[in-house]
Amino acid sequence: ATSLHRWPGQIPSNAQGALDEIHAWKEGLIEQERRRAEAVYAGRDVAYWAKRFASIGPDRPLRVLGITSRFTTFLQHSMRDLLAAFERAGAQTRLLIEEADHFSIPRHRFLAVQAEFEPDLLVVIDHHRFEYERQFLPNVPYVCWIQDELVHLFQRDTGARLGPLDYTMGFGREQCVLQYGYPAGQFMPCKLAINPAKLRAEPNQTIDEALRCDIAYVSHQSESPEALHARMRASINHAPMQAFLDAFFEQTRELMTSSRFNAAFDLYRLLDEVAAATNMQWTGEPRERLMTLYIRPLADRFIRHTTLAWAADWVEATGRTLHLYGRGWEQHPRFGHYARGVAEHGSHLGQIARAAGLNLHMGINPALHQRVLET
Repeated sequence: ATSLHRWPGQIPSNAQGALDEIHAWKEGLIEQERRRAEAVYAGRDVAYWAKRFASIGPDRPLRVLGITSRFTTFLQHSMRDLLAAFERAGAQTRLLIEEADHFSIPRHRFLAVQAEFEPDLLVVIDHHRFEYERQFLPNVPYVCWIQDELVHLFQRDTGARLGPLDYTMGFGREQCVLQYGYPAGQFMPCKLAINPAKLRAEPNQTIDEALRCDIAYVSHQSESPEALHARMRASINHAPMQAFLDAFFEQTRELMTSSRFNAAFDLYRLLDEVAAATNMQWTGEPRERLMTLYIRPLADRFIRHTTLAWAADWVEATGRTLHLYGRGWEQHPRFGHYARGVAEHGSHLGQIARAAGLNLHMGINPALHQRVLET
């Protein structure tokens, strides 16, 4: 703020000069906060942290800094639930998140919070420390909680880039250790977790009659499989790959909309069959990228929308009711008239679940989904 105070009368007439000065000021602030944080954590090596964690108790509680973003659908709530669990266990916590929708977190703020709060543990969902080397000090224990199948988490060199204080928890331990070099002793497999207290009914709370229905489905996956295919195809500037995606979509559409298709289907075999039929060879990392970026999301979308169509057929044939909660359903040509807006996480979601005769969930992931736990 002191540096900016002089700016009104001294902004360079050259626009690029102004941008350069802003950039230099920001870089200086980042470096200043880094030096302050490094001074706090000087000398804290693996041996120090072993003693620190062994000494945790009521007099010396664990300090946990959770970092997330308000521009997520579920992860921000998952992080809050995790920090609430830490607090119930006696830890002190702090959440770093954007203050408002029109804000971002400046890079120097990550370092400033570490210097001020002095966390013993940093927790981030779906991202490793090496992705943000300038934001996080290297000698603070850091946990990446894997909740989603993102490409950068499942690459050949990911494990090699993890240091002695980089830990991982979540799903995919066998794959990460055997294929991507994650240290086995620094990976704790675990399922998703929720905070049931956020979903419980208030004392004497009655069910909102407007929420009552025979089937409720909560999801932001309103984009149709056809639209997903078109979007993914348009994002690729590679004619052979586009041709393969078209072939895969056309050759598997009937299977994926049939009653014999489910989350246990061997998608790798399906990929290889279409590749052989189209004289394409996808091996190694390109094969894994195809699976992660296109085939699994497409299969997941087909399962969701096919099952939803069966539910819609049933309610229409029997005079029952179906409520769809999430973004974009009102624009869907088949399901639009079932749309009921967005289910707000917490009390509203709990009310929706209690007001429904049946809460529907489906998808390609056989892991225990948070929606099942919440219901």
